Amino acid sequence: MGEITKMRTANAEPAVSRSGLIAVLDIGSSKTVCLIGKAETGTLKVIGTALRESQGIKAGTVSGIEAAEESIREAVDAAENMADARIQNVLISVACGQPMSVNARVGMALDGALVSDAHLSTLLAEGRAKCKLDG
Repeated sequence: MGEITKMRTANAEPAVSRSGLIAVLDIGSSKTVCLIGKAETGTLKVIGTALRESQGIKAGTVSGIEAAEESIREAVDAAENMADARIQNVLISVACGQPMSVNARVGMALDGALVSDAHLSTLLAEGRAKCKLDG
């Protein structure tokens, strides 16, 4: 630890990163994934991965802390076993909130005219206005 490693993505300039183990945890409503990599000069080598079914998480909200903790522990333990390493720090990705779709129906009488960009712009503006959420 403590060494500096330059990582390169495609043709981009190298970014400076820490060397050593890098662990990432992605916690979702359906699955929990743990990935462990080892940063070496100019590379990142994946040395452990695990995927477990998420429990105790619904729509990005913790609904059962004990079940959520167990899912996370299982994924981390399995990835650590595969990597033959123990992690001390982890980057976490968690989706939050409840995504939703909002639809609107708008119409316009053309009276035989050809559809123009102005017609489409008007319809889109009306549709957006109907989809505005309060708050």
